[in-house]
Amino acid sequence: MVLATALIFVCAIILIGFAILREDQLFWTNAGGYPLLLRDTVRVTFLPLLAFCVLGLFALSLACLAGASKASCFTALEAVFIIVCWGLLTTTGFIAFRNNASNIIGGKCPATIKAGR
Repeated sequence: MVLATALIFVCAIILIGFAILREDQLFWTNAGGYPLLLRDTVRVTFLPLLAFCVLGLFALSLACLAGASKASCFTALEAVFIIVCWGLLTTTGFIAFRNNASNIIGGKCPATIKAGR
């Protein structure tokens, strides 16, 4: 269980970096100077990595809560890491939501909405 918790922790930190890059307008243009491989990696892996982290963290949280009343392989340190991972995933969601909300409030609708008009 320690390895699974550590893996999700590392993935959550990577997701924050990907979320920051995804919401940066210069990242998607050649003016930003970012390599094409990095752009493709962020574009292709962000959502599957997010789904992996959320589902894995949900399963670990349930296992931790189910084993809290009896002797289990979870330690207090793992419980703290699970809470920190939920905080990191919440931060990832907040970064994406904040930028999208500011674009909509500022009148910059996504291309899919403009194309439907």
